[in-house]
Order: sequence, then C-alpha cells, then structure tokens
Amino acid sequence: MGKVSLEELLDALEENYGYDFAYSPSLLPLDTQVSTQYQGQPLALILDELFGSLNISYQLKGSRIILTKPAAVAQEVRTVSGQVLSEKDSEPLIGATVVLKGTSKGTVTDQNGRYNLPVSSEDAVLVFSYMGKLPQQVPVKARKVVNVMLRDDLVQLQSVVVTGYGTEQKKKTWWAAWSL
Repeated sequence: MGKVSLEELLDALEENYGYDFAYSPSLLPLDTQVSTQYQGQPLALILDELFGSLNISYQLKGSRIILTKPAAVAQEVRTVSGQVLSEKDSEPLIGATVVLKGTSKGTVTDQNGRYNLPVSSEDAVLVFSYMGKLPQQVPVKARKVVNVMLRDDLVQLQSVVVTGYGTEQKKKTWWAAWSL
C-alpha cells in the first residue's frame, strides 16, 4: 500500500472515473500524503473514506464533484436570565447593560433589574455594566440563571457631573386682607 499526495490522487480519480473536481485551493491540503488503497473501488466509497477523514463534504453535479467544508452544526440556543443588583443596598439596577462578550449582542435590565439574553455557547461570558459601578464579567457555563451584584466605582463617581436645564415660571399672587 503506497502513498501519494492528495493532489496526485485527485488527478488519478479524474482520469479513471471521468469526473472533474471543483474546490477552493485553500480548502484542501493538497500536499497531504494519502493511501493508494483505493484502486478498483467504487467512487462513492473512495470519496466517503477520503473526504470523511479530511472533514470535507462533496456533492456530485453532472460530471463535476464539488468539494466544500461541511456546514457548521447549529448550536443550541438557550436563554440566560437573571437580575442585576447594587451591592451597596441590594436595589435593582434599572437600565444596566448586559452584553455577550466579543459580540454586539446585548440587552438592558428592566425596572426590576431583570434581563433575558439568548446564548449559544457554554463558553459565553456576560459583561455587566452600569454608570457608577465597576463592570463585571461572568462565565455562563451551563447555568440558565446568572445573578450579579455590581459594586460602586468610587473613582468614576467622583468624575460624574450632573447638569440640568429647565425653566421656572414665576407667578405673582394678588390678594388682600380686610379686617373689621
């Protein structure tokens, strides 16, 4: 049983079976050495064994064999929920941000500090943040509920300036008092 490069084997299969292979050059490791044990075998068996071990999908279209990467298996999406509270007084933090780290997927907490966020990986990390609080990163793992208490960020609180704009209308009252 000898070995040849994948490119040489594909050339031999094209010649012996009358099919052309179509693929992206970056898809296949053409210099990989493969077995030549396939002589005289049905083409389907050869393709299944050869490309199965390389994690490559193939599709017969006319006289062409199209090679592709297999479609990624969809991961199970589950909803992670929880509550974000202030560590100082255990009050819910309304409008706290909950973001899936490394993505733009996120949500904000409701009036009770509660949130729901779809997550598709146990490796996911949730990033919790709120103005005046230290951000916190929490790995999800297999949990469906992730509750967090955020601590005050004293440095950030000292740099917050509150401004307000408004109008006040002054009313004049006329009255008179009579005494008899």
